[in-house]
Amino acid sequence: MSQYKLKDFLPMIIDPGWHRCKDVERKCVSYFEGTPFAVFENMNGLRVIMTLEEKVWLHVSVSKQNREPTWYELAGVKKKFMGNRFAIQFLPPEEHYINLHQHCLHLWCRVDDEPIVPDVLWKDPDKR
Repeated sequence: MSQYKLKDFLPMIIDPGWHRCKDVERKCVSYFEGTPFAVFENMNGLRVIMTLEEKVWLHVSVSKQNREPTWYELAGVKKKFMGNRFAIQFLPPEEHYINLHQHCLHLWCRVDDEPIVPDVLWKDPDKR
């Protein structure tokens, strides 16, 4: 397996309206305990924290200050930060929740392009 690095997945060019939040990154460095991360925010207050976890899972946390991100905002972040990969949103049992921000949603994708969902969930029904 190749050794993936978060920098391999950071946007090369940040669209107008988005910026990298280096000041927030400096404040959060102790929380992430050595896990590479990057923080971005757009002009509408949508914040994205990207991490690469367990060497193959790209994780984006998407939040707004006063409300949950909409489906369209989440889909836009997925496209911008994860590209055309399958991404999933986990809903674990409540006792496993880690809630550091009231209005935060999470997406995960594999960077090695291994399947993360069974074929039956996404293949064209006529080709099964």
